[in-house]
Amino acid sequence: MSTRFPFSTAAALLLLFRLVSGVCPACCDGAAAALRTELEDLQRMKTRLLIDLPLGRDSRCRLLCVANRRSCDPVLRPQRWAFGVSSPLFTAGPVCLEGILAQLYNPLAHGPGSDVFTESAGIALDIDLDVASRKGVQLILVPGHWRLFGTGREASRVQLGSGLAIPFGRRVGCELVGMVSAAPEGLPDPLDGPWYQAEPPFPGGLVSHLAGSLSVELDRARLLLVAAASGGRFATSGSLCALHLSLEAPRAGLELLTGHCSSGFATPEGEWARLEWLLAARADWESGPARLDAGFRREIERPPLLPEGFRCSRDRLSGGAGFQWPTGGGCLLGVGADAVLELLWSSRGSGDRKCRLEVPASLEWCSWSLELAAVGSRQTAGRRTGQLRLSAAHRPSWGKIDLEVAYQGGEESGFHLAAALEAVGEGKRLYLRGETRKALSLEDLTDYFTLRLGWEAELRQRGRGRPQASVRTPAPRPW
Repeated sequence: MSTRFPFSTAAALLLLFRLVSGVCPACCDGAAAALRTELEDLQRMKTRLLIDLPLGRDSRCRLLCVANRRSCDPVLRPQRWAFGVSSPLFTAGPVCLEGILAQLYNPLAHGPGSDVFTESAGIALDIDLDVASRKGVQLILVPGHWRLFGTGREASRVQLGSGLAIPFGRRVGCELVGMVSAAPEGLPDPLDGPWYQAEPPFPGGLVSHLAGSLSVELDRARLLLVAAASGGRFATSGSLCALHLSLEAPRAGLELLTGHCSSGFATPEGEWARLEWLLAARADWESGPARLDAGFRREIERPPLLPEGFRCSRDRLSGGAGFQWPTGGGCLLGVGADAVLELLWSSRGSGDRKCRLEVPASLEWCSWSLELAAVGSRQTAGRRTGQLRLSAAHRPSWGKIDLEVAYQGGEESGFHLAAALEAVGEGKRLYLRGETRKALSLEDLTDYFTLRLGWEAELRQRGRGRPQASVRTPAPRPW
């Protein structure tokens, strides 16, 4: 936004909160206010003010004021800013999508373990330090059953919709979502443009969506079925369906996900879905000091416009194991291994393969922890890289300290450095984090850093006594 931002509004709201809480403590009983400021790369300032006010026994109201300012921006005119409010019946400001609504905007993009399969359809206030590009308004007409909402980005038009939740007892629930939006037309490209063999531009016009979900919850299992359809004035109709199953045991868990999206399905913002098929699974087991986990994901992109077009499919296999056992003296030793295999296939027969293996070993003692990990990766083209990483962490009562040094071998060999410091008090937190953007060679380290490490001892004879050792610390030399 280019309009003037009253930066002093955040301080005024915080001061007003303090005045009201001082004059009428009963009105602000249980209220809280948090002001957070972060400086990134000494060029970008992020500020956020959150105020939580109690409205009743189990309901609260949240006020949000967030701004992102670059070093060249005036204080009263940041690059991006936003105000927001969230209550049990009304939400407005920067928002994020939840439930079926998130699946309509990103078809088949969520994997096992995502929260969209357990959330109710709607929008929620986005309290991230980065100002969200999506704004929205939501009005709850019947709490827990009926809501109206509207959302849109700065470069797109507004999308309007309504959500209806119908419970069938305590274990079965149904949700219906309807949306209407006016999507802009795609940019016309020449016939020999890249879209001719990939996908046509979106024709624009009025686009409508209808989606529904059916969930069944048992003692240790949950089943969710999602179905949606899209159609427009100039666009063809399309469909989306997904099935999610989760099983839980006292020491193990299993999630299965499969979905299909037709080539004619379009998002409410007027974009074609990227994937046509998705099949994913995740399993984990944990018993005392031992753990095992495995995952699988297969993606197939939508077919191209012409038969000679380019179409890809991607497979990803992952697995891991770990074990920890006490060694005495309050120490805890752990070892593990994690492996990932990615396969990329195309309709023209060419493929790519990427393998990655990580073997960590950790040692924990009181508030200290040390980890040494060896990481190796390899691609089909013969490119091999290896990394040796050493990280140390300290968790005192006042905060935490993290240090990490890694050396990467291969074509882009060099050192990676990272450090983090955090101090925590009652209602306060101060943190500092930094890391290298790219690998640094030994020449870079000697060019940009200097380090002196030494030790000196001296023996003195005092009378007839025994010689004593003393350590002298030389005066610091100027830089």
